[in-house]
Amino acid sequence: MVFLTLSFLPAASAQSSTNSPTPLYVPSSFIVNPHATAPPNKDLFTPLYYTTNETEDAVNQESGWFYLLEWDKRGEQIRYGHGNRECLGNLSLALAAVGNLNAAEYSGASGALSLLPTAGALIGAPAKELWIVYKLMPIAGVLSMLLSLGGTITPSDSQDYDVSKGLRFGGLMRSRQKPDDKPQEKGDNGRAGSPRLERKPVPMSKEQAFAEKVFQRAQDDSGNSYARAWIGVGLQMIFFTAIMTTMWYAQKGGVITWWCQVWGWMYFWYFLVIITSIFENYVSQPFSSSWTMRVSRAPTNINISESASRIVDKDKDPQVLNRLRRGVNTRTRLSRTGNGTHDWSGSCFYVVVSIEGTTGLKAALSAISKGCSISVFAFGTALFASSTLMSISAVLMVLAVTLSCGVMGRVVAMWIASVMTENSEPMLHQIVKDEDQASLYMEEILAKKGLLIEIMSHVIMNGQVIRRQSQWFSPATYIGLLAPPVPVHKLAYDELRSSSSSQLDGTKPGFEVQQMIVPASNGSFGSSRGPSDYISTAV
Repeated sequence: MVFLTLSFLPAASAQSSTNSPTPLYVPSSFIVNPHATAPPNKDLFTPLYYTTNETEDAVNQESGWFYLLEWDKRGEQIRYGHGNRECLGNLSLALAAVGNLNAAEYSGASGALSLLPTAGALIGAPAKELWIVYKLMPIAGVLSMLLSLGGTITPSDSQDYDVSKGLRFGGLMRSRQKPDDKPQEKGDNGRAGSPRLERKPVPMSKEQAFAEKVFQRAQDDSGNSYARAWIGVGLQMIFFTAIMTTMWYAQKGGVITWWCQVWGWMYFWYFLVIITSIFENYVSQPFSSSWTMRVSRAPTNINISESASRIVDKDKDPQVLNRLRRGVNTRTRLSRTGNGTHDWSGSCFYVVVSIEGTTGLKAALSAISKGCSISVFAFGTALFASSTLMSISAVLMVLAVTLSCGVMGRVVAMWIASVMTENSEPMLHQIVKDEDQASLYMEEILAKKGLLIEIMSHVIMNGQVIRRQSQWFSPATYIGLLAPPVPVHKLAYDELRSSSSSQLDGTKPGFEVQQMIVPASNGSFGSSRGPSDYISTAV
């Protein structure tokens, strides 16, 4: 913070007389014949503009203070001109005017800055908690990748993805062990260990048992308040903005000899780091395929047309995954029953089914990712080591802010994972061997009554497809669990209202299920009654 404070001191303190970004050094003449023995003017570049002594003292820290804005202005003046030739001439004369003390400072600063590409290894090792954050809240996961500075956040071993075990948060948060699923049995006298009436267990396959576990989790009304997760995302954005702001000022004052006119050289390196980090995090996951389902308890008092398409249909396709890939183009009409009251879940949880293993394509992409990471590391080291006129104050500011924001970004990501798993289990993960087994697990879950599921642009309730929606325009694609489930009760209300209007107009509603509205209680229709005061019955 001290460096950030110094960076915003007013430039007027240096009593600079520079008012416009005029070129610091410009060529007076050019070599007409490059093969001539001597140029017409040996002094090829003559200084046209000099800064005042006060400004030079402020830039070179001879006054005891470092003025960041004046230092940036010198870098802009060096780049000012037409073409790379003038920029190199300005830079050569600027370097010739550097004293021995400043030369030693600039050399040490470039060496210290070359350590920045190794920051990714200092942030921390991959952790399943960060993968959970990416799955449950993609925007927070992407920000975690941006703040990792090239490090990988997802583990490469499938055993590290077992979310049924307790989370340890890398030692940055208080760890919690998951309690046993089976409580200690009690007898008729209430004492533990006493014999009780034996119940014959219902025989179930592994797929059916997992589907029942999903159903029981959907009936659990305990949930988390995700308001604090938004605070974590806000902190991550602040850290990312701090890194970008620091690099903005640092890259303007420094000049790359072999890339003279480019002022955004730090941004270019950081952009390459971001791309390679996202790519490496994708290919490092030890799964050839993975499917994610958003599951919640289905709302009550909602009728679905019997002619609605069922997602599990062996006659049309024996494998449900193929049916989901081809898509079920339908828009089912809904109706409300009872007295119009509804009970629905305000939050959801995720069910992930993954195929363990790596395909040949993914193995090749993994090798390419490693090569890209090494190339970006070498490029960054060469880029920072060859930077000139880099002040040690600016370099210390970059290293202090960037490294601290990277570490704090990881701490915030762990905190988000702790918040989202505090009171309930937000994710169930099943690892299978092949696609056929994955399809069996998904068939049992999708055909289960009482569940509202969103998967691959399909919205499925009680095993029937009620609508399709675009994943790109769905808030759940970006904010994950923070997005509420599909408001099926609202859809039913809208269709009830449109059906009532069409009947009053004498037009055909055109619904798959024609509806008749009758009073819910004795009395006549009145203006004070709302849609919930009537019963909708299918005829």
